Amino acid sequence: MTRRGWIRWLVLAPLALPARARGRAIAWETFDPAKLGAALVAETNRVRLVEKRARLRARPELQAAAEDQATTMALRLKVSH
Repeated sequence: MTRRGWIRWLVLAPLALPARARGRAIAWETFDPAKLGAALVAETNRVRLVEKRARLRARPELQAAAEDQATTMALRLKVSH
């Protein structure tokens, strides 16, 4: 995707959400990282379909790596990639 495409996606993607979901905060008590991961893969695949790209599949080993990185960032109080 081009830089212009990414910028357009970042601006327009939130508008694709139902009005009731826009700007809604995630409640800590009901947060489910597995659902978030599934939603990210689903949304990524939706955009990839529009761009005529192959679908991605969820990979548990990447989910585990993401959880490890999130823990590391939380312990260090520093956001990193």
